[in-house]
Amino acid sequence: MFEKRLAAIPARAFTANGGANGSVTIADTTPFKVQQLVVITATGQVNLELEVKRVLSASELIVGPVQSSPNASTDLSAYTTAAAAQIFANEQKRPLVTSDDFERAVYEEEPTVAKRTILVDEKGNKINATNPLPTSAVITVPPITVDTVGQGAPATNTNAWPVKVSDGVDTAGISTVAGAKALKVDVLQTGFVARSVVYTYTLGNITKIETTIGTKKRVEDFTYDGNGDLTNLAVTIVDV
Repeated sequence: MFEKRLAAIPARAFTANGGANGSVTIADTTPFKVQQLVVITATGQVNLELEVKRVLSASELIVGPVQSSPNASTDLSAYTTAAAAQIFANEQKRPLVTSDDFERAVYEEEPTVAKRTILVDEKGNKINATNPLPTSAVITVPPITVDTVGQGAPATNTNAWPVKVSDGVDTAGISTVAGAKALKVDVLQTGFVARSVVYTYTLGNITKIETTIGTKKRVEDFTYDGNGDLTNLAVTIVDV
C-alpha cells in the first residue's frame, strides 16, 4: 500500500466455493481492505467487478456491488474451486475517509470514552490474552552442568532425607522379597567364595537379613513392637 493508493493484489485462488452471501474464502485476506475494488473470475463465468464489504477473518471476506450499502452482497455460488475461481485487485486510489469518519473510527465507547490507542491486529481485533501480539524469538540456553546440590540439613535424624533405590520395578541389585523391595549386595573377593547379602525393609526397619556363603544361608529375622523397638532376633542356618 502506498501513501495515497492501494497496491495491486495478484490473483488468489478460492479455497472454498463462493457463497450466496458474497463470501470469498482464500488462504490470506490480509492485503484486502473494505471498499477496495476487486475482480472475481472463474472458468465459464463473466468477470465481476465488486467491492469488499467486510473482512471477516484471515481467510474470509464479503464482496458486493460497487458503491452500494455495506450490507449488500453478490451471489458467488457459480464461482467454485472446480472452476478455478480467483480474486484480485488492481492498483487504485485509497477509499475516501472524512475527518468525522476518522474521529468516529478511533473513538472507544464507554466506559473508556477516549480516542483508541490500544493495539489491534490487521483485522481490527484487540490484542489481548486470547489474541496475543505475534512475535518470534530464538532463545539459546547454554549447557547447564550440575556439580553439587545441597539439600540442607533434615529437620531431625528420624526425619532424614529419604533415599529410594528403585524406579518402581525390579532392577539389577533390587529384588522383591515377601512383597517388599529388597536391596541385594554381592561382594566378590579374590580367593574367597562369592557372598550374597539381601536386606529386607518394612516401614523403615530391617526385618530380614539373608547372608549366603557357598551352599549355606544365614537368615536373621527381626521383630519389632508397636513403637518400632526391636523385641526379638531369630537366626537360622539353611541350605541354599
